[in-house]
Amino acid sequence: MGIGFSASLALHLVEEDQEEQERAARDVRWHRRRTVRSRRYPTHRVYRPRQSYLGMTEEQCLQQLRLSREAVTELCHLLNEDLQTQSTISTALPVAVKVTTALNFYAVGSFQASTDEQHQQQRTTHFYRVAGFPRVQGVIDCMCVAIRAPVHDAMAYMNHKGFYSINVQLVSDHQHRIMQVNAHFPGSSHSAFILRQSSVPALFEGEGSLEGWLLGDKEYPVQPWLMTPLRHPRTEAEHRYNEAHSKTRITVERTIGILKQRFRCLDRSRGALQYSPHKVSRMIIACCILHNFALQRGLTMEEEQNEESMVDQEPDSDDEESVERTTVQQGRLMRQALILDAFESCT
Repeated sequence: MGIGFSASLALHLVEEDQEEQERAARDVRWHRRRTVRSRRYPTHRVYRPRQSYLGMTEEQCLQQLRLSREAVTELCHLLNEDLQTQSTISTALPVAVKVTTALNFYAVGSFQASTDEQHQQQRTTHFYRVAGFPRVQGVIDCMCVAIRAPVHDAMAYMNHKGFYSINVQLVSDHQHRIMQVNAHFPGSSHSAFILRQSSVPALFEGEGSLEGWLLGDKEYPVQPWLMTPLRHPRTEAEHRYNEAHSKTRITVERTIGILKQRFRCLDRSRGALQYSPHKVSRMIIACCILHNFALQRGLTMEEEQNEESMVDQEPDSDDEESVERTTVQQGRLMRQALILDAFESCT
């Protein structure tokens, strides 16, 4: 009886999302027809290694996917008919890879295994080349996605610019790939508050954490794993730190600009989305997944500079008062040590 109920529930969920999936697939095909025509790909393309639960131990499955190997195998069997590709090309993704990628995102809020040592080193190396800022694992910011006035709790969705929205937190890597997204908070929520409620702090704390830090703007309180700019730099080293911080952190603003250009529904210039906050949240996450999918396939886009694609700046907040004083103090000490170590001796 329990199995029959689970099967009927799964069928109901598949039918509910089928229309949205088909629409997303049409969008991908339309974008590909529009973009690929003028693009010449190299004869031998290099694809990133694919991660599947089949190459994980039982412990790794439980830690990264929150399910046992047996449970993931059963899930693959249940979804095989829906996820099995009809393509005959060698680069088509197997069901096991698709399920592993989805479960990894649902479990930790990340699109890729971001704690992998090799990937960590690649990110810090590429970010360092931008402006000499060491040990950067990612850059973080928020963007507002306009929506119609919700039926319930409408004023909670009114942002500081005077329109209803969802405040979306994004963490980007050096290649504009979105490593983490949180699209569940109303427009009036401050960026620092969203960060505290998200899965991001856990990625830098405890065992198996990321080595290094994120870069965020002055809207965030400084933390041992989150470097923010100095509000009142005094020394030459502090000015160099702020300059390198700004040049590196702008990567996330470009990521947001590219994302909005790729999916115009996220840009307010096309009007507010006429759906419930819950549905818009799912649309935003789907757009982020498709954005990464497009980048993986080499479908890059040139960033457009316009008023709506720029990141919204929130009013200054004294949010450090609402964060534990101990971690803020530790963050300040870490930032000062970084300035002395990496920016004091610059010429």
